[in-house]
Amino acid sequence: MNPAVQLFVGGFTRFVQGFCAAAPTLLVGLFIAAILRYYVGRNGTRRLFGGDSIRQLPQSWLIGMLLPVCSIGVLPILREMRRAGIKPGAMSAFALSAPLFNPLSLLYGLTLSRPLVIILFAAGSLLIVTVLGLVWDAIDRRSKLTSASPSVPDELHVIGLRRLAAMLMQLGRETTGLTMLSVALALFGLFALAAVLPFGSMQTSVEQSDPWAPLTMTGVAVPAYATPMLAMSNWG
Repeated sequence: MNPAVQLFVGGFTRFVQGFCAAAPTLLVGLFIAAILRYYVGRNGTRRLFGGDSIRQLPQSWLIGMLLPVCSIGVLPILREMRRAGIKPGAMSAFALSAPLFNPLSLLYGLTLSRPLVIILFAAGSLLIVTVLGLVWDAIDRRSKLTSASPSVPDELHVIGLRRLAAMLMQLGRETTGLTMLSVALALFGLFALAAVLPFGSMQTSVEQSDPWAPLTMTGVAVPAYATPMLAMSNWG
């Protein structure tokens, strides 16, 4: 087989595998985003994520832990949070915690390690997302203007079966619009890694004695996609 064709086939295979792995949590994220728009509303979404109170960061972190989504499934929810005028700090807290934890991965983690270790890991993530959220809000001064602006009105006036139909139409728009483009861009990292890295290279090039191994793994981890269950199993 031609080497170029072989690289393309390998990258495309990884892309499809990543999409299949992300599909369940992506559907959950699309469904939750539609519920936030047509059943919770803009004001309800802001209250759900803490509004402008001091609890917005830990509350966003907690919601991220409870929702069964991943780094792909959070994308439609983040778009809806931005539409509702939620501050960037709370959005970052949710976006960082949701891919790490969900109820299934936490239960799975308890089978791999002691409960105290999982609790400390969760507490450490809360500390990190809180600090990053505070820094992000301090840098982005426009967040105050965003929260004070009227933005778009609620769509809660649609009731009954019309509301359900509107929610289904929103799901269709998201799966064929910018959200799906963002998903494809996120999964393109798998395609690039499969095309660039030789087969089995990570099993032999990153050794315990290699001082550059942490930086190498960090560079590889940025474009890579892993489900919360896979991440928890590797960490545990």
